[in-house]
Parts: sequence; structure tokens; C-alpha cells
Amino acid sequence: MGKGKLTLKDKTPDTHDALVWKWVKGEATSVAEIGDALSADSYTLCLYDGADTLVVETIVPPGGDCNTIPCWTDLSGAGFRYADKTGDSGEVRKVVLKSGDEGKANVTMKVQGDRFGIPPLPPALPLRAQLTSTTGTCWEAQFRADGVTTNTPTVFAAKPHIGSASGAFVD
Repeated sequence: MGKGKLTLKDKTPDTHDALVWKWVKGEATSVAEIGDALSADSYTLCLYDGADTLVVETIVPPGGDCNTIPCWTDLSGAGFRYADKTGDSGEVRKVVLKSGDEGKANVTMKVQGDRFGIPPLPPALPLRAQLTSTTGTCWEAQFRADGVTTNTPTVFAAKPHIGSASGAFVD
């Protein structure tokens, strides 16, 4: 079973709804594949249900300011971090895109609030989380019944099920 995780929370009030996806110990990913989050490349998170229906889509543009500070910061040449703690710039609160050799690359995405429209829980499996860059890079993981750790009308959590040992891959 993979080391990543997908968590969906349907809370009251809806401003506390959340989606957190961690793609860890992934396949080798270069900084060039990640792109330039500071000025050129945007990132789209999509979540598909068991019928391959798009149930969540959110876009993180390059650059920008979040509460008077840059949304994106450089991780010392190894990737980028996006932070919008208050959600003033949208529903995406956190993104980490980190390059690395096989088993070292990782992606973290946190979406929170009432603007992204959490899908009905429990979801139709398998779920597929996908983050794509305008560079053409795609990070993806699938979540099947055998990886589910919580599946209620308010919380879903699962570990990925993909052919690689990490449960993560890059196209």
C-alpha cells in the first residue's frame, strides 16, 4: 500500500470542508517537470469518482499575492510552496511541489472552504486524484476499496493503490 493519502471532510459549517491529498515517495520528478510556479505555470487539481466523473476541479495560478505576501515561494531550487492561510485568494490553502529522485519527490495539496464543492460522501470508488501542470506533467494516484481507512457520510480517508510501490506516478 502506498505512503500517500487522500482525505475528504464534509464539515458544518461548509467553510471547514476540506480535501487533502499527499503524493509522497513518488517517481523521479525534475524541477523542469514541475515548471515555474512563480511566474509561468498553473496547476489544476482534479478528483474523479468511480464513474470517472469529475467531482472536484480547482486551479492554482502562477505568482500572485496572498495577504500582501507572495503566494508561491521557491524551495531552494527543489520546487515550490504555495500558502494562502486565510483563503482570500481562493479555496486552495497549500500546495507543495518538490522534485527528487525515485522515492523522493512529493506533492501536497490542501483545499478548504465552501467554494470548492466537496463531493457527496461516502464517494463512489475508485477515486482518482490528479494534479496537472501547464508543463504537461501529471501527478496521479488512485484510491480503491482496499486502501480505505475511513468511509462515512462526513469523512473519507484512503491510501493510494497504484502499480508503483509509492502509490504515486508521474506521466
